[in-house]
Amino acid sequence: MHSTQFLENTYRKFFPYKEFRKSQESIISHIEEYARSKHNILLVAPNGTGKTVIALSAILPVAIEKNLKILYMCRTHSQNTRVIKELNKISFFLSSNKIDQKIRAISIRGRNEMCLNKSLLSMKLNPNESMAVCTDLRKNRNCVHFLNLNKKRNEVEHPILISPELFDKPIDAEELINVCKEKQICPYFLSKYLLEQMQVIICNYQWIFNPHIRESFLDFITQKLEDCILIIDECHNIIDVATEVNSYWISPYSLKICLKDLEMYRSPSKMLNFVNFLLNHLNNLKNLQDVKEKAIDPSSFLQKICTTLDFSDLNGFKTFIEDISEFSVSIHEEKVANGEIYRDYLGSFADFWLKWMEVHLREDYFFCYNIKDKNEKKT
Repeated sequence: MHSTQFLENTYRKFFPYKEFRKSQESIISHIEEYARSKHNILLVAPNGTGKTVIALSAILPVAIEKNLKILYMCRTHSQNTRVIKELNKISFFLSSNKIDQKIRAISIRGRNEMCLNKSLLSMKLNPNESMAVCTDLRKNRNCVHFLNLNKKRNEVEHPILISPELFDKPIDAEELINVCKEKQICPYFLSKYLLEQMQVIICNYQWIFNPHIRESFLDFITQKLEDCILIIDECHNIIDVATEVNSYWISPYSLKICLKDLEMYRSPSKMLNFVNFLLNHLNNLKNLQDVKEKAIDPSSFLQKICTTLDFSDLNGFKTFIEDISEFSVSIHEEKVANGEIYRDYLGSFADFWLKWMEVHLREDYFFCYNIKDKNEKKT
């Protein structure tokens, strides 16, 4: 089949198989039509329908015509890989039919999954903590992979030229990581530098639904969210993801680390008293029987804290928490100056209470104790 037989920028140009399965062509045609008119589309279909190729062949012509990026969000790495495989089939199909349309696509993972720095990986951090430690390592020039990447980046006109053989086709994160291991460069930042030139970016939900990650992500792709088409695989998972990324918690373990830092750096006694009060409070709750979750009245608990710490109102407590935040910054700066890697529990502790005060009157937040069995002990 020759390129002249294709309609310009329609799904037929991007569907890589010889035949459509039952109802596939009708679904693809409808998705393309509604996407052009900026409608949201919900597809519910059983396994075997070919939802991935349906979405890609319908949306690619719209995205290319209107110069939009496709953000394809999946729940697992294996699902990301499946999208890359379908894109490779589409790319091969275009090439075989002598269609001059190159598809640049990449699947990306979070910092913890793409980082090669052994010091960071050994700490088993959450995403926000990883970002802070990564920043310190780069600031102190203690990450050889990042230094090597920047050296190579300065030698070429565009990041794609660091490893041009990779980008003749859509590339999976695992493949990028393996190449970067060989070259001793950072796959996480290389993937971010490449985003601007990618038409299709495959990632997990966090990149868009976590507000802290989304802002940086959109800066790297140099496109506003309204200039992107979102494809969300298994979108019934969004509620759980949105709840998780907007949840904040502290634990007895984190409070013990905060106490150590406060004692080591000789904090004001009121800061120590506050953390000790919370630690004792949580430890007493472990004696509750057969309870996994217990609601908290957030306003009453804030009042209890103010009474315990002798604050006349919430403004005094807020100023106190801001002082803890500044204290954590001073500890952080001192440790960084000494070349140490610092996991900032105290800063996270302050952020927790600032967030509590910000949302404690809102009905869309639920405050609770969460009691779990861990290693045959309650926490």
